[in-house]
Amino acid sequence: MPPGKKKRTPASAVKLGDPPRNLKLAKRRIAIYLNHLARTGRIIESATMAGVSHSAVKNRRLSKPEFKLLEAEAKEIFIESMEERAHEMAFIGIEEPVFQGGELVGHRTRLSEKLVEFLLKANAPDKYRDNKIEIEHGGGVLLVPARLDPKEWAEKEDVRMKEAQLEYGSGPD
Repeated sequence: MPPGKKKRTPASAVKLGDPPRNLKLAKRRIAIYLNHLARTGRIIESATMAGVSHSAVKNRRLSKPEFKLLEAEAKEIFIESMEERAHEMAFIGIEEPVFQGGELVGHRTRLSEKLVEFLLKANAPDKYRDNKIEIEHGGGVLLVPARLDPKEWAEKEDVRMKEAQLEYGSGPD
């Protein structure tokens, strides 16, 4: 190594949880990680982009509550960007080429009805959720795909059970 030249530590050897020799470098790696996480939502890929290991990120998350909060904020930014994209695809649409006979003849806007459905369920769950009521029954759970008064259901279930007892008897002796 030439005189006056410092030996560089490879990026993969730097850990976010280690006391940094160069504080600016550690802060820069954290900023790269958080920025990439906010854009992609992918933890391992973001760690790789920052030149740190996934375990280093995990250790930092466990040892530094402020880092955990920053990471949660980055994930929230990513989720908001996905929601914006879903809204765009649902209500504004996506331009798609239209081909006829192998040649481009124009474009059309395609909207996503499924995304409209998801957005309605997410933003007004009481109004648009799948109407399923959970009622405990015989040690299990019965899912009913419609609104049902629990008292009315219990009365009908009592009648059904009595009919079954009359048909098959009261059970084993």
